[in-house]
Amino acid sequence: SLADAIGADDPEMARTEMRVLLDGAMDVLSARDREVLRLRFEEDLTQTEISSRIGVSQMQISRIIRQSLVRLRMDIERERERASTPAV
Repeated sequence: SLADAIGADDPEMARTEMRVLLDGAMDVLSARDREVLRLRFEEDLTQTEISSRIGVSQMQISRIIRQSLVRLRMDIERERERASTPAV
């Protein structure tokens, strides 16, 4: 029925919410860190391929990715806490 179709959970809604949070959180990263994440997760390059493009060692790329993901996660968690805290 129409009510069933309207009332159903939209799996894309959670994805959209996460994308909005992620886009906002990217501001906490430097341009280089954003580029490294883009190359890794959008272009699907290996750490070695990224290191050749960026001009740093593969180990540095590994650190950049790990630290950037931690910063993003922390920023998103802070934003979620702010959003869930009722205004006084």
